[in-house]
Amino acid sequence: MSANIKGMAEYTDDTAPLFGPVISAFDLAHQTLAAIHDARVAATQDATINENARLVMTADFADKVTERTTKAFDYATTALTNNINALEK
Repeated sequence: MSANIKGMAEYTDDTAPLFGPVISAFDLAHQTLAAIHDARVAATQDATINENARLVMTADFADKVTERTTKAFDYATTALTNNINALEK
């Protein structure tokens, strides 16, 4: 993910610190999706529960870990907005 951001024309050594929160948010999102996928796989391999319980377990886990990612994107948006406003003054 960070390679996509670092490949942008606007990304330079001077602007790199401005993109830090964005890179962190996307990296966390990637890790979160991988964790949700792994949780789904683990749930499907649990023979002691039925399909509905597997879905609920996976959804509960996804809700828990997604909140942290959402906060990271909120922070990245706020940081970028504040940095842009500061640069435009």
